[in-house]
Parts: sequence; C-alpha cells; structure tokens
Amino acid sequence: MVIICVTWILMEFTHRGRITLETIALVPLALVCGFLEQTFRVKMNSRSQRLIVIFILFLSTIMNYIFKSRFTYLLNGLNYEKSINNVDDILSKGLKIGSTKYVSGIINTTSKMDQYLQQNFVECFGLNCLNITAFKRDMATLTLKGIVQSSIDMFSDKYNDRWLLKDLPSQTQTIYFVAYFIPGHPMFPLFNRNLQRVVEAGIVENIALKYNTFHETKKKSFNSTQSLHLEHIAAPLVLWLIGFLLSLIVFIGELASVHFQIILT
Repeated sequence: MVIICVTWILMEFTHRGRITLETIALVPLALVCGFLEQTFRVKMNSRSQRLIVIFILFLSTIMNYIFKSRFTYLLNGLNYEKSINNVDDILSKGLKIGSTKYVSGIINTTSKMDQYLQQNFVECFGLNCLNITAFKRDMATLTLKGIVQSSIDMFSDKYNDRWLLKDLPSQTQTIYFVAYFIPGHPMFPLFNRNLQRVVEAGIVENIALKYNTFHETKKKSFNSTQSLHLEHIAAPLVLWLIGFLLSLIVFIGELASVHFQIILT
C-alpha cells in the first residue's frame, strides 16, 4: 500500500506540478470505502490513476472475501462444547433430539424428558443423525457409543484438530438379552451346528470386510469442514497481480511520453 500511495502522489505531481492534502488522503479514503463497500467520487486525470483505483478495488475485494470467508467459518464452527454438559442443558437450549426409537427406548427418562421427546424427537438412523448434529448444530443425537467411536475421523476438523461432536455420558436402562435357544432346548444342537458352518464359511468375516470397506469409502468422500487457505483465493490474487502490472506499465508509459513531450518542446 505504501507503493500505491507513493505512485499516486508521483502521478499527481507529474500532472499538476504540486501535491495537495486531497491527493494524500485519496488513497486511504479509497481503501476504507472499498473495505466497507461504500461508493466514493474522485476526479482522475489519467488512465494510470483509473488503473490504480481499479487495483485498490481489487485489493479491497480480495480482503473482503478473505475476511467474510473466515468470519463465516468461525460462525459455522461455533458449537456447544462449554454450554452443554448434560441432558438438562440440551433441554434448556431447546435442541431437537435425534435417534432411532430403539435407542430412545433404552434411555432412562423423567416425565419432563418424555414430554420433551414427544415435541422435539426426530427419528433418524446412524450417521445421518451425527451429520445433522455436527453440521446443522440444532440437534443432539442419542446413539450407541460404538457408532460414535468408529466415526471420530469423519467428524474431525483436520485443519484445527477439533472434533465437531461432544460426547456426553447418558444413563441407560439395564437390558437383559435372552437366548432364543438355551442349551437344553431340542433345537439348540441344530442351531449351534448351522451357526458354526456360517462362521467357518467366512460369511461373518465377509460381512465385516464389506462394512469396513464401506466405512473407509464413506470417510474419504465425506465433505469435512475446511478453513480458508491460499489456494482458495488464487484466482483473485492472479487478477490483482495482472491489474498491478498493467497499471505500472501504463504509468511508466505516461511518464515516458510526458518526458519526451517536454524534450520535443
């Protein structure tokens, strides 16, 4: 910006033969108006001055783009790490609660919680619930701990090393799993023998392999949050550099033409 100011003042001195306070204040005024996206009027005496103004506008546009992109990212990156620490905090914030009916049925609830679930419950499944919680940030998810642990990499901010979800402990009811065929049941030998055949045939291992492959593919194709970097604004910077070079060439050409006219006269 110092180069721009000096160049502008030299052009004014070349055309008018003097430097005024208006000339010195014009460049900061153009910068402030450009950053605040406000219009301003200025009388320009040459093409070089017009190119300088265009150059300033390009610069302010790029800076505005960087600021707004970063500010938008910070707004979207806000979460409830500090303000929500238990179920009561979820209720006080008015967040939706997403889960399957099975998972919601094994959570210890109070009458207040039951009434809240009737009005704010959203039925969703698996990673869909976590997607809404991580990116829309208007819902808490009730899900199994294993699902959350297996998807940690999918919901981590790779640039800031911050996890987009917050894991809160929940109190579940005691569940008793009863075998369909107890060892003394007449069908137990047949069931046990067929189950061993399924395991020996590798069906269970094949299903697990398919799930792991799907999980890895899903993780690679997942659209994670990204912060602003230089490659995101490469095109505006190239245009800015082209404008600067053109204005410099025209400025040198005008100085040379004025110098030759003085010599000829």
